[in-house]
Amino acid sequence: MRIAVVGLGYVGLVQAACLADAGHRVSGVESDEARLRLLLGGETPFYEPGLSELVRRALDRGGLRITSEIDVAVCQSEVVFLTVGTPPRADGSSNLDALFEAGEALAAGASSALLVAVKSTVPVGTCDDLESAMRRRADARVDVVANPEFLAQGRAIADFREPRRVVLGSTSEAALEPLLALYRPFVESGSGRLVVIDRRSAELAKYAANGALALRVSMINEYARLCDAVGADIEEVRQVLASDPRIGPHFLEAGLGFGGSCLPKDITSLLHQARAADCEMPLVEALYAVNQGQRTRLAELAVEAFGDELSGRRFAVWGLAFKPGSDDLRESPAILTIDELLRRGARLTLYDPAALDNARALYGGRVDYASTALSALEGAEALLLCTAWPELAQLSLSAIAERISTPERNTPPYLFDGRNLFDPVEAGRAGLVYRGVGRGRAFPSG
Repeated sequence: MRIAVVGLGYVGLVQAACLADAGHRVSGVESDEARLRLLLGGETPFYEPGLSELVRRALDRGGLRITSEIDVAVCQSEVVFLTVGTPPRADGSSNLDALFEAGEALAAGASSALLVAVKSTVPVGTCDDLESAMRRRADARVDVVANPEFLAQGRAIADFREPRRVVLGSTSEAALEPLLALYRPFVESGSGRLVVIDRRSAELAKYAANGALALRVSMINEYARLCDAVGADIEEVRQVLASDPRIGPHFLEAGLGFGGSCLPKDITSLLHQARAADCEMPLVEALYAVNQGQRTRLAELAVEAFGDELSGRRFAVWGLAFKPGSDDLRESPAILTIDELLRRGARLTLYDPAALDNARALYGGRVDYASTALSALEGAEALLLCTAWPELAQLSLSAIAERISTPERNTPPYLFDGRNLFDPVEAGRAGLVYRGVGRGRAFPSG
């Protein structure tokens, strides 16, 4: 099938590369000049496991073509996917300017019937408005289908190839046929399903799914706060919750809250939509407030241990991306932690397996950077762990304690574990003072 993907950000590039790898002829359209240069050179502008190799292979085989010319891509395509960004505005609403600009460009270049699938996360009713705007502009029939994405950063390729569900929302059964044919092989390769619903419900389903995940994260973190207050252990509480099949283990890890490019902006957009519809959503309001407070928890623990004034103290920070398997710093709790420590005068050495370049672009010479996790500890009085990279969990607690501990210091070596990655008892045996999230008490060294 001949396909165009307009917008080669995270969702669009994964979509384009995976479809090309499956044998389709894909035209990827990108208007950002810097990103376009990278892609034409065979490089990807962000980190996602396996994606660079997939893109290069698709380019080399000719299944994927990168261009900035949207009209050429449209003329040669049976289906066009819109995957442009819908970033949040200051009031929490979604900025749809890029989406409608792309839609109008598509309509202007269409010489025959045009099928557009919107994968961008958009407020309810957007596809109705986009279809109307495009039909006014186009000389041919235009059908717009809501096709929200459900890719998780760090495993996006697997999610695309074997989706749990593919959601299609449309007012036209005929418009769905090409998309059903396109997605059916991917769904049948796993245990997923094709879900065909009305267009507005498809738009809302994306927000509802992310809201449900965000609720679980905020709920477990609120219980973690109580655990710290009453001396219980959230990890033991979590075991009980996870053993109940009605609840399950997913998104129940206590930590520093959710971040990234999706959950925060989708929650604020959902709340904005509710206010516009004069519909109260107190539960969503509350989960967002809980998360905002949780993201600074690690800095709070450091201040409890070292005092309000941190001038002259050096700390190591492990993990900068909002989640492992990504280099994305957007809404990362690590960034809020770093900003608060810098505000209090601390000196910091940062390490992350994938996100150091993005951190350098953000902080420049205000902090130091380490090429390895252990080298980041040299000269530090404490380690703050913000992202649960699996390779960090494999490092020796004794090696961590040895590098933090120095005879001239009058404070013990601290490990502030924002993701409960390490065992507190083992950390104590290694000579570290351990503070986690919801572990109920400080675990002293020795």
